[in-house]
This record gives sequence, C-alpha cells and structure tokens, in this order.
Amino acid sequence: MTVLLMGDINVDTTMNIHHYPELGGDAFADHISTQPGGGIANSAASLVGLGESVALLAATGQDVWAEMVLKPLAALDVDLSRVVRLPDATTGLIFLPVVDGERTMFSFRGANSLYHPDWVTPQTLHGVDLLHFSGYALLASPQRDAVIKAVRLARDAHIPVSLDTALEPILQQPEILRCMLPDLSVCILGLEEAQVLVGGNTPHDCVDRLLAEGVQWVGLKLGRQGALLATKEARKQFPIFTVESLDTTGAGDSFSSGLVYACHHRLDLETAGTLASALGALATTVYGGGLGMDWRVKLNAFLQERRGKMGTEDFGDGIEKLVYFLGFHE
Repeated sequence: MTVLLMGDINVDTTMNIHHYPELGGDAFADHISTQPGGGIANSAASLVGLGESVALLAATGQDVWAEMVLKPLAALDVDLSRVVRLPDATTGLIFLPVVDGERTMFSFRGANSLYHPDWVTPQTLHGVDLLHFSGYALLASPQRDAVIKAVRLARDAHIPVSLDTALEPILQQPEILRCMLPDLSVCILGLEEAQVLVGGNTPHDCVDRLLAEGVQWVGLKLGRQGALLATKEARKQFPIFTVESLDTTGAGDSFSSGLVYACHHRLDLETAGTLASALGALATTVYGGGLGMDWRVKLNAFLQERRGKMGTEDFGDGIEKLVYFLGFHE
C-alpha cells in the first residue's frame, strides 16, 4: 500500500538568529544546518517512520542540491521513481531564519514549479492508495496543471485525495482550491486559510462549510489553541502537546502526515488527533523538518512519557489507543 505525495522538495538552510536586522544591517547565526526539506519530503520522513510505503511526485535539477535531497530520501526507502530531474533547472532552495523558535521562509521554488502534466498518467497512480498534495504546488503552472490532472485521475480511480493548503496558495488561487473541495477526502488548513476559502466566523462555522462542500475529514489548525478535527459524524478539539521547541519548520507537514496516516488506516478522530498533534510537536524539537529523526523511536518515547499524566486528559483515550495501534505496548 503506497501513499503518493505531490509537491515541492528542496534543500533547507536553517539559521538560528536572535533578531531580524534593519534593512541593510547584519544578523549573526549561532546555529546553521543544511538538509533536505520541502513539505512532501518532511511528510515522507514521518510517514516512513510509521511504516508507510511512500512515493514522491516532484521535480529537481541535475545539480548538487538534488543529490543533497534525493540521497537521504532514498536511504529512507522513499520511492523516487516518479521524481523528474531537469538538466536546465535548479533544485528548490529555502532559507529559514529562526527567531525564538519561529521560522520565516525565503523560497526559490526552482524545478518544483516546472513539473509538467504530461508526466502524470493513469500509470503514475498504479498501486497508489492515497494521493496527498501540497497547496504550494498550485502556485504556478505547469505544476499547477499537473496537480489538477493528478486529482482528476485519482478521483476517476476512486483513490482518496488529501490536501494541505497553506495560506499563500489560497490567497493566490482561491477559486481552484474551492473547485477541488468536493474531491478531497482530507483537507488540512489553518483558520485564516479556511476563512478565506469558505468564510465563517468561528472554527466550527468553517468546519461546517468545508464538510458541506464534500470534504470528508477536516483538520483545522488553531495555533496555540491546538486543532479541530471533524467528519460529518463527529468532531473533537485537541490541545497542543507542550514541548521545548527549537524550530517550527516541518511541524505542519508532520501534523499533516498524521492525518494522512489516520485516514489511510481509518483511525477514529481521537486517535487521529493524538497522532497528528504528537508528530507536529516532535517536529519542533529539532532543527529542520525532521528527516534525520528516528520517528518511531521518538514517538514511542514521547507517548510513553505522557501516558496517564495530568494535562493530557484532553486527548481522552487517544494516547492509549495510539500506543496499542502502533504496537508500542509490546
């Protein structure tokens, strides 16, 4: 069973600085790391850690940056057979200054936006059980057209589709995203994104409207207020897990991978929300998106530490259910 992730893969350079300088001034980093990144690469790492078979649908250049991205992903046994390497393009690059644990992104999307719809065929989806794509892939054509084609092919083949929206794609392409809502099994987005996309004054208003559009699972991220998960049958709000955060890069991607995994395995909302919240929290405990993390070991330790503790009661039985589902009780 394979989850196919479509979107951007990049080289991330993360720099921990103490303040943003005035225009033309200087800022000095006391930590720097360069590693593979991009939304689908980050999600792939945590999904592989959970035991999923993962493939990527993306484009890179044929440069040293591509080697920095693809070799670590190949080492994780991520299927890269659908990744196209373009000789005249530069692999995506992102620079991420981090101040007090919060990252800001300066992005060069490069080869990512050049992924062509001709490279998406019914054979591309052969053996795929779920298609997940990033909203950033809708920012520019031809990649945007490739996503639209992939979603149509997935719908025709009765393959569930999941979307992690991000704000900028919604601001730039709201109509395209609205048209896609009826095709989505899972839609993951923040409150501001939901309000732009479907309106609504409150989180529950936004969820009601997304479900009415045909979305089957809604994962509404609420910042420090946690997340609201909903289907037509049930909904539940989850708090955030308190951790010592170093860098928020990849937290949303890891949260999304939890919901993708939950949808794929038909977990209940309580277990799904616990998994997504735990993965999102763990991603913030390291610099970068977590590609070097042993996700299964870290998640096991994370959940065991919190079993039965005060302050986790808002997760209900989610921690216990997740421990047993993942086999951590053995």
